[in-house]
Amino acid sequence: MNIKVLLVEDDKMARKRLKRVIEKEGYEVIAAQDGLEGLELFKSERPDVVITDVKMPKIDGIEVMHRIKEMSKTTEVILITGHGDIDMAIVALRDGALDYIKKPIDIDQLIVSLGRAKEKIQDRKKITIRNSILILEDDEKTREKLGKIYIKEGYKVFTAPDGERGLKIFSENKIDILLTDLRMPIMNGLQFISEVKKISSDCEFIVLSGFGDEADAVEAMRNGAINFISKPIDLEQLLLSTQKAIDKLELQRSYYYKTRELELTKQIMKRISSERGYDIEFSENSEQDQSGLVLNLIDIMNISYVLFDEKLDVGFANQYFQKQNDFLPEKIDKEFFEKLGIREIDMERFREDIDFMFKNKRSKMIKLDSEDSTKIIIIKIVLIVEGEREERGLVFIGGRN
Repeated sequence: MNIKVLLVEDDKMARKRLKRVIEKEGYEVIAAQDGLEGLELFKSERPDVVITDVKMPKIDGIEVMHRIKEMSKTTEVILITGHGDIDMAIVALRDGALDYIKKPIDIDQLIVSLGRAKEKIQDRKKITIRNSILILEDDEKTREKLGKIYIKEGYKVFTAPDGERGLKIFSENKIDILLTDLRMPIMNGLQFISEVKKISSDCEFIVLSGFGDEADAVEAMRNGAINFISKPIDLEQLLLSTQKAIDKLELQRSYYYKTRELELTKQIMKRISSERGYDIEFSENSEQDQSGLVLNLIDIMNISYVLFDEKLDVGFANQYFQKQNDFLPEKIDKEFFEKLGIREIDMERFREDIDFMFKNKRSKMIKLDSEDSTKIIIIKIVLIVEGEREERGLVFIGGRN
C-alpha cells in the first residue's frame, strides 16, 4: 500500500522539484498550486499526508492546515516556512501540525519529516510497506535467481547488470538495501558504493565477493557495507544479512525521528515559556534545576502528570490528572496503564527503560498511545528539594478531549 501525499506549493519550479523528491521516496503524490485547489484535492483524494507552503495567495498554509484538521484529525500536516514564519510554525505544531521545514528546503530534513508521518500512519492503520532491494550482478542467471528469491520474501526488487545502470535506478527510486557484486563492468562495486553515498546515506550495502576479492570486500566493509557474502552464495546467510541490514536501517531512522520529535518538543516548550515571561534552556546533562518551571508550564497547558521514583512508587499526581481520572495511583504498574487505556505493555521492557533512565545522566523518552488516542510520554527530571537533588520519573498524559 502506498501512502498518498498532497503537496500544496504556489511556486511551479519548487512544486515540480519537491514532487519528484517525494515520489522518489516511494510516496504517491498529488500536487496543488494554491490553498484552495489543495483543499478541493484533499476532499476528493483524502491523502494521508499534506505538505503545504505557509505563504501562498488566496489562502495561506496555516488556514489550509486548520481546515484539513477539521475534516480529518488523523491527517499528518507538514509546513514549509520562510525564516520569518518559524514562530507561526511552532504555534501550528501546538495546533496539530506534525512538523515544519525551513526554506531553503533541506531534503534530508524533508525525508525525516515524511518518515515520521509514515511511521505514525503505519502504526495507526496497521499497514506494512515493502522494503526495497537493488541487486547489482553482471551474471544474468544469478541476478534473476536472486530477484525471484527476494520477491518471494516480500521485497520490492530492482535489478541492474552494472554499477552505472544501478546508479540510475537508485537516483530514481527509493532503495533500502543494495546487494552488489564487487566485480562488474563499467563501474565496480566499490565505485558504486562511493557514488551512492554521495546521493543518500539512507540505505545499507551488502557485497558479493568471489575468490580473490577478499581485500576489496574488507575495503567495502570499511566504507559502510554491513556484510560481504562469498560466492558460491549461501542463501540462508544472505537472507539473514539482509534482515540485519533492514533492522539496522529501521533503528537509524527511528533515532532520527525521535531526535526531531524531541527537538520540536523543546521548541514548543520554549515558545510557551516565552509567552509566559519565562526563560528556559535545555541541556541533556545539566544539573541545573528547571523542574519547577517545567511543571508550572505543564499545569499552564492543562496536561495531566504523575511523578514517581526509581521503585515506580507515585509521589504526586497533579490536580488536572485527578480531574481527568477516577483514580489516584500509588504505583506505575500494569494496572496504572490499563486504567489509562494501555492494554498491551511489556512491563519487563518498561522496567529496563526506567532503570536506564535513573542509572544514566541522559534521559530516555518513552512514548505510549492508548486505545482512545491518549498520548503518554515518560521522561526523567531533577527536583531540588530544600537544596537536595532528587531524580524523579515524570509521566505526561495528554491528547484527550
